Amino acid sequence: MKKLVVVLMLVAMVGFAFAANEATVTEDGDNNTATVTQRGNLNDGTVEQIGDQHTATINQATASNDAFIGQLNGNKNEGAIRQQGSENAAYITQGMAVGYSDSYSPASASNNLSTVDQVGNGNTTSAKQFGDKNVTDVNQNGHRNTAYAYQGWTYNGWGETWTTSRLQSFNSDVTISQATNDNNGAVWQYGGNRNNVTINQRVGNANTASVSQGFIYNDGAYDYPHPVYNTKDNDAIVTQAGASNTAKLFQLGDNNTFTLSQTGNSNSVGYGAALASLVEKRNAYFDQSGDNNVFTGTQTGGATVEYESYQVGDNNTISLYQGTSDVTLIQQDGNWNTATNTQLGGGQVSSIAQTGNGNNASVNQGM
Repeated sequence: MKKLVVVLMLVAMVGFAFAANEATVTEDGDNNTATVTQRGNLNDGTVEQIGDQHTATINQATASNDAFIGQLNGNKNEGAIRQQGSENAAYITQGMAVGYSDSYSPASASNNLSTVDQVGNGNTTSAKQFGDKNVTDVNQNGHRNTAYAYQGWTYNGWGETWTTSRLQSFNSDVTISQATNDNNGAVWQYGGNRNNVTINQRVGNANTASVSQGFIYNDGAYDYPHPVYNTKDNDAIVTQAGASNTAKLFQLGDNNTFTLSQTGNSNSVGYGAALASLVEKRNAYFDQSGDNNVFTGTQTGGATVEYESYQVGDNNTISLYQGTSDVTLIQQDGNWNTATNTQLGGGQVSSIAQTGNGNNASVNQGM
């Protein structure tokens, strides 16, 4: 059975050059397609689809528009939102616990695609996917834009409990591309293996990128004696170009890889000493300042990068591999320095400190 309800409301006011349109499409059934196109300001477009193999597209132009696509209880869904202008908001949900918050009735959706394209300033995107083999692709061009992407579902809403996630996400991908200044891109993959995240802030200053793979409780104190949602074989890539950018990366579990590349001045990775008490609970902290620095690493079994680790200067490189319970401290101050650290588990401890230019240090333990 298919139900289709379309509500359109146009409010025209003499002397005001704006429109306030509202469009709602609700479909219950299989093989549905819905398209909403709106021009003007203060528009609201909503598409809700329940069933299999849905396709939904919302196009909006000018400012202060809201777009929502909800696709529940089906696979191979595609949701696309395209917005031009400022202060627009885009929301996509694919697969969800029944009633949006009932963690006891999970409903996953697999092989789904979410696409959001926003051109303008002050735009917001929130994309949520619950299932396997899902893809989220967000492109934002402008200042002060925010993109959030969530894959996987925790047991009790978004909060952390002692129970393993009811809806983990496997083999899923998130890509966020942002251009110009003061943008924020953040990705949470709450549970599952073989997930990938790429955040590319290719142009601009004062951008922030955050990646969390394996669930942790917010960014404050983490008091549990072990990670609740470990993950495996996940990959995270963060690339930033410009000045005063910040990248934050948390990974819990084994065989995860991360690559952090920053070009510009006064950039940083992680929060440094402020998280001193959390070193044993989380895996990676790093501070980076300068141009063309690269930090590439793989860690397994709760290995730790000490919070005092940093690179200051230009064209420095760190390559890291650590095994179970290994700990390293790496500090490079200068230009064109290279540090390679390979530890194969068993609680190895290493320390590399280089000051100056053109230095090369290598540590191999447990070979």
